[in-house]
Amino acid sequence: MAEVINMPRLSDTMEEGTLAKWFKKVGDSVNEGDILAEIETDKATMEFESFHEGELLYIGIKEGETAPVDSIIAIIGKKGENISSLINVSESKSKKEPEPVKEPEPVKEPEPVKVPETLNTPNLQKEETKSTNALKGSGSKVLISPLANKLAIERGVDLSQVKGTGDNGRIVKRDIENYKPATFVNNTGLAIKEILNYYDNITIEDFLIIYDDIDLDLGEIRFKAQGSDGGHNGIKSIIYHVESDHFDRLKIGIATSLKMRPSENYVLKPFPKKYNKLIDEVIINASKGINCYLENGIVETMNNFN
Repeated sequence: MAEVINMPRLSDTMEEGTLAKWFKKVGDSVNEGDILAEIETDKATMEFESFHEGELLYIGIKEGETAPVDSIIAIIGKKGENISSLINVSESKSKKEPEPVKEPEPVKEPEPVKVPETLNTPNLQKEETKSTNALKGSGSKVLISPLANKLAIERGVDLSQVKGTGDNGRIVKRDIENYKPATFVNNTGLAIKEILNYYDNITIEDFLIIYDDIDLDLGEIRFKAQGSDGGHNGIKSIIYHVESDHFDRLKIGIATSLKMRPSENYVLKPFPKKYNKLIDEVIINASKGINCYLENGIVETMNNFN
């Protein structure tokens, strides 16, 4: 049986949508999860996924046209299926009969309306126009798929910080899943705290913090079970924000000289090319150490890799 596809309500404030682009044409096969179209609302431009399988038998709205929510935009069914009755229903709904002309009623002089002093009109207006997940401080529209938008709302992700990897820079599901808080190393504690606040079933003791150490020679790694920040501002930030130093660490040496002070003049610079082979070896060794840590814990890993 043919399935009617209606204009979806993609936000609480959406009354109508514009069909920005069709990704399928009549006669194309459609699978569940395929992107049918790109729909533009007053808040964003989002991909519309199909929840049905079959052949696209009918398109009711052309690219660039606008239609109210719940109006028929397409029909999906079996090849050769008769859908004329569904199309007729769609057309009859779109043709509204003219309303009978009413005799004008005598104009009554409006009574003055008293506005309570406690009514805060600006705040009410702000609440009515607030978007649940629009770009903050920007009038730009966001290209985002419905699934990515739902995930971003659940995780409280600020879309202005997310770079879309879909067509035309569209934000898709993987962009939200791979999003990491963009904090500098010295403010690492803020990102860690945000993760701990979001997930209920983990603590700081479940983390392995991996960071550079200018007091270790390039090529060396050190696993550590807990302790002070050792002068590293990123670790200092974590201890401050989570109020604990009980977390495991992996320090990766980056020192190529005894005179690497002040450290800020060196840590952000690339290594000279002559160290490339050593860096590759360090990455391999550190990866093996991390695998050992995940399987056997911190004590055995310290014994094997320190």
